[in-house]
Amino acid sequence: MKIVQEENIQQAGHSLISRYHVEPMACLFFVLGMMICAYLLHTFIL
Repeated sequence: MKIVQEENIQQAGHSLISRYHVEPMACLFFVLGMMICAYLLHTFIL
């Protein structure tokens, strides 16, 4: 039982770490995309 519990803890930690690494990158890319879209719109309209 102890081995299974440790595996579950490691799995939870790994998913937590991977999620933590994915979210900021997704936010960063979203913000970059929005800025690029705004810049392109600004350039083409004006």
